[in-house]
Amino acid sequence: MKTAIFMSSLAIAAASGWFAATMFASPATGKEPRFPQLTMDQLSDAQRPLGEQITKISSVGLADPTIR
Repeated sequence: MKTAIFMSSLAIAAASGWFAATMFASPATGKEPRFPQLTMDQLSDAQRPLGEQITKISSVGLADPTIR
């Protein structure tokens, strides 16, 4: 009997904690990009070939992958 009450209380506490965390957590809505925009001039000689390949197929250049 005590085990059933304990397990029920534990389940209710876990559900309440999850609910509170989802209701009161603010979503990430930053306007700033996560990473600064890079230019080809900022790349080293070792990085430049990959940067050139990326700029051939990317619509945003060497930018943060979350920018659309």
